[in-house]
Amino acid sequence: MSSGPDHQASPAVGLAEALSEKAISAERVIAGVRLIVIASNSLIYAAFGDKSVTIPRLAYWVIALSWVYAVFVYFFEPYRRFAVFLSAYFSSISDAAFIMLWLYATGGFYSPFYVLLFPAMVSVAFRFTARETTFASLLYSGAYFTLVLSLDQLAGHAQEILVRITYIFLTAVLGHLISREVLEQTKSKISYKEHMRVVEAAEVKFRAIAETASEAIILADGSGNLIYSNPSAQRMFGYSAEEILKRPLETLVGRTGVVGATLEIAAQKKDGSEFPAELSLGSWTAGEVTYCTVVLRDFTERKRAAQTALELMREQTLRAIAEEAEHRSTFLAEASRVLGASLDHEANLRELARLIVPTFADSCAIDLIENDGPVKRITHCTIDASTNVLVEQEPQFLPIGEELTQVLDSGRSSLPVKPRTAVSTRVPWLVVPMIAPRVRGAITFAMERSGRSFAQTEIAIGEELGRRAAAAVEHSRLFKEAEEAVQARDDFLSVASHELNTPLTALKLQMDMLLQQVGPEATHLRNRVVRARRQVLRITKLIGNLLDVSRISSGKLALEFEDVDFCEVLREVVERLEETCRRAGSSLQISVPGPVIGRWDRMRIEQVVTNLLTNAIKYGEGKPIEISVEKSDDVARLKICDSGIGIPPEEQPRIFDRFSRAQSVHRYGGFGLGLWIVRQIVDALGGSIEVQSKPDEGSTFLVKLPLSPEAAVPGPKSSPGLAQAP
Repeated sequence: MSSGPDHQASPAVGLAEALSEKAISAERVIAGVRLIVIASNSLIYAAFGDKSVTIPRLAYWVIALSWVYAVFVYFFEPYRRFAVFLSAYFSSISDAAFIMLWLYATGGFYSPFYVLLFPAMVSVAFRFTARETTFASLLYSGAYFTLVLSLDQLAGHAQEILVRITYIFLTAVLGHLISREVLEQTKSKISYKEHMRVVEAAEVKFRAIAETASEAIILADGSGNLIYSNPSAQRMFGYSAEEILKRPLETLVGRTGVVGATLEIAAQKKDGSEFPAELSLGSWTAGEVTYCTVVLRDFTERKRAAQTALELMREQTLRAIAEEAEHRSTFLAEASRVLGASLDHEANLRELARLIVPTFADSCAIDLIENDGPVKRITHCTIDASTNVLVEQEPQFLPIGEELTQVLDSGRSSLPVKPRTAVSTRVPWLVVPMIAPRVRGAITFAMERSGRSFAQTEIAIGEELGRRAAAAVEHSRLFKEAEEAVQARDDFLSVASHELNTPLTALKLQMDMLLQQVGPEATHLRNRVVRARRQVLRITKLIGNLLDVSRISSGKLALEFEDVDFCEVLREVVERLEETCRRAGSSLQISVPGPVIGRWDRMRIEQVVTNLLTNAIKYGEGKPIEISVEKSDDVARLKICDSGIGIPPEEQPRIFDRFSRAQSVHRYGGFGLGLWIVRQIVDALGGSIEVQSKPDEGSTFLVKLPLSPEAAVPGPKSSPGLAQAP
């Protein structure tokens, strides 16, 4: 029963209808998002907008017009009746007009609502083509630049305006790429549904044929598990429909069978008795899964082969296979060891060629394509016929040969036969590909001396060598790229920390000036400024920690030694953190019998004390904190004790690791860098730090520092990331 055009729509028509409905749904979503954006902007402007730098009358007119347009589009859905509302140009121009009017009314360049350009750009990129997205990005960026230029706000802000316009284009590119991927996934889902309809129709036809056949028809997957049997198969073997599907295929027809051939076998029934049958075996693939089809015809006469001879032959075959497998495993294991000996993949490949010759072949050449450039011959090993000595050629760049091009394009091995001399004898060659995500090349084996051909097992070994060699080269390159990525990350942290510190310093100065100008009577405003200043200081500290991480990791954090009074530094830190301690409810008990002077980096000593004391306040649960500094021989000792939550024994060995935390980040916050930075500084000063703690009984941190750098003895924990300043 076939489906005509009147009964079943074509896949192309169904795909187009589904995509059209997706476009309508997208417009509906955009209309809803537009309402939310207008509502939030209206509320923000009415509640928090600085009316002194805006045009309130025009702003409220823009809000009103935007509400009318958004409500009209959302509730009346004109895009279902008028194609112009689905046009990228209409959508871009209308949204750009509203946004520019809104920015003009709220301060132009100084308007905080310029970020509306980015979601507007994303909405266009998600719905329309690359050409229409390009038009929208040019329109938005040009309109915004014209607005700023018309308001005479370009002077002094050119860089920031350029950044905003650049981000408009970046948003367009990113939105379009994501949109294209989403569209492809949608097409795939729709195509899959259409494909399943075709499969279901084919299954109905198959069952109509199989259910009426007199032969036993069985379908099995690649593992031998039955997935279908017709009624004739159930009658022939004596099983019910449910029982036969639970039986492995080999229990019914044995393990013999050749695809495309007809064999005589002894099949086994449910009661254990055997019956002669004619077996036809077929194989077919769906996607990446292989299935087999078995057709059995029962017959009563057949000749049996000599069982003893068959068993002997099977035993000899299995023994030969086992010996060959052992030899192959040993050889491949040694090849893997050679390929993983170092991160220099060229040296490893040269060593691999020396292993191959003469164990596996008489000659071996390994070629790589470096960065889509010319072929580089890494090595060419062969046995000199006159001296019987291994000869190796130096690496060189070669043009891509026809044979190598064919192997790389097909991804399959090649067995060319090339003349050994101009007379007659021909040399068997084997070229196997080396293919990985970013590796292309080939290994060429030749039997120049023996002249014998490569067996199938040898071809399999050669292909496995190619796969392992490609993986080894890929791993080597990935490791080098990882090292470069780590260096790039450290460079970024350094640059980002410097760039963030500049505006934060200016913001802190402005808040300090604001605190001086706010009178005592404005308590509420003053408290809000104080809280904001506290958050700025917290961000500044976190940025400082990130900068220290970058400097320590890159070895650029220098120590400037001078005479420092440890007790004086301690008092300054305690005075600075007194307010923080008071808010936490903890009291400080300080024991400093006298000056403890040593040659240290004052700023880093202050950082050590600050981090440890802040840690004690955070986890001290408002209980008293004891701090003491003393001098013993040529060593200064800093001891900070709290009676807080303590540290579990299993967590203590790793609390000084980078980004390591012993407690929940949701409750206590932080990056887990403070103790790591302390450890790095203390190690660089030639000292040591240790912790003693029990859960619910508090923690004690003890820092020991030599009084002078000359007294420091470098240990295995010394940080390579800090150096003495010249």
